[in-house]
Amino acid sequence: MTAKPTPKVRPPDAESSERALIGAVLSDPERVMPIVAKRNLSVDAFSDAEARRAWGAIIRLSEAGRPIDPVTVASESGLPALTLQAMIDAGIPAHCEYHADVIQGAAIKRNALRAIRLADGATAIRMACDAITAGLPSDAGGGFTVRSWGEVLDTELPPKRYFMGELFACGQVQAVFGQGGLGKSRVGTNIARNQVLGLPFLGMTTGCEPLRHLFVGSENDFHRWQVDARCMTRGLTASERQKLVNHIRMTTLEHADDCFISLADERNVMKWRDTLKSWPPDVLWVDPWGDVLEGEGFDRDVRSTISTLRKLAGAVNPDCGIVILAHSRTGAANIAQATGFDAANFGKDSKALFSSCRAVVNIAPFDQTDTPDLVWAPAKNNNARLPEKLRIRLNPDTMTYDAVEPLDVEAWQAEVRAAARMTGKKSGAKFDDDAVLGLVDTTPLTKSELHAAIRAWNTTERDTRAGMARLLRTGKLVERKAGDRNTKLVGTPQSFQT
Repeated sequence: MTAKPTPKVRPPDAESSERALIGAVLSDPERVMPIVAKRNLSVDAFSDAEARRAWGAIIRLSEAGRPIDPVTVASESGLPALTLQAMIDAGIPAHCEYHADVIQGAAIKRNALRAIRLADGATAIRMACDAITAGLPSDAGGGFTVRSWGEVLDTELPPKRYFMGELFACGQVQAVFGQGGLGKSRVGTNIARNQVLGLPFLGMTTGCEPLRHLFVGSENDFHRWQVDARCMTRGLTASERQKLVNHIRMTTLEHADDCFISLADERNVMKWRDTLKSWPPDVLWVDPWGDVLEGEGFDRDVRSTISTLRKLAGAVNPDCGIVILAHSRTGAANIAQATGFDAANFGKDSKALFSSCRAVVNIAPFDQTDTPDLVWAPAKNNNARLPEKLRIRLNPDTMTYDAVEPLDVEAWQAEVRAAARMTGKKSGAKFDDDAVLGLVDTTPLTKSELHAAIRAWNTTERDTRAGMARLLRTGKLVERKAGDRNTKLVGTPQSFQT
């Protein structure tokens, strides 16, 4: 079967955005007006005659403290009810910020062209250009959002929309860390499935209403999604199946460039923007983090990428939640960090990501079997208490996870650390990049200390020297002078920033 090509979304022109914004305001004024108010749109920003009349009426009603609805706007503007209804049909409240930006940009462009057209001579044109530049909105968006104590105290906020206990929620960033091939994508799909169906996940509630879930990734192709979807749909009623059809979408990697999702490339940013506009989600699942990340993974790259994701998602739904699926480091010594004091260090190049998230879950293999149970270890929750850590198991018939028992953390960590010691005693142990980076991810060591630690794993001298040289050459390790002029410290780039 040949999949139908995804239709290209044609961006609306300024006049269409004007009418759509009016419709969004009339549909949900309490949600839309605070967002649009930040743009300070005047009546002159509108070029469509009917939209100008409607927007003028909305501004006058707002300044007078009167309700904004189709009846009051029709009375104030003199526009027919059918005209306003057509605007309402074209407007989606979640898209209001995008339409306001289009209107503001078009108004700035019109004013700039008018000023240059009226300027006479080089000096006047130069003055007009200076005035245009001075009037442009700041790239920083006008500074930070600041509220008074009274506003924080008295503002009636909508309740936070949780979709997994009091852990994951809309309007925030959260992450799931786990090593490659362990099942992060399937865990995420299982959470989305249960959320849409109103079923608990591992004993946690999944919200009051179905949300729209969009998975954007570079690893799972059409076949993989189909296998999981067919298994997860078994035994469901027709109405339950239709709920999943209506509320979950995923990228299926059917074209050569579908797997390139890095936000460092402006062409990919446009693809992200078009995808989100065509189907605005309530929850955006990003998988895997390493393929989206801008730059080389330094803290500034992580924060920039998160900012870009939030802007893209927020443009189509200001309350969109983002779930990032990210790789953790491998090797028994690193797996043991899924719980306890080192839980923040479990992810690969993850410190800035961990600190930027409101909630984090670490998943790890429970044992060394080929298809192990998983350790489900919530590691951070800024909203409430951490849920309990669990041993969970995949049902191969439905491809869904169930809790087996509460995790005995001390016993599990003891087994993993014992396995790490046994691995280190094997003759001719291979040079393990992740394990080596884990040794110096927090605190640099002297070159001789790091060399000795690697050799203690029974790695050969030749492999130790070659592996360290390779990591230094590729920039995963860096070398810095210590206080003693004859001593050099070696660590990850992040270890020298902390």
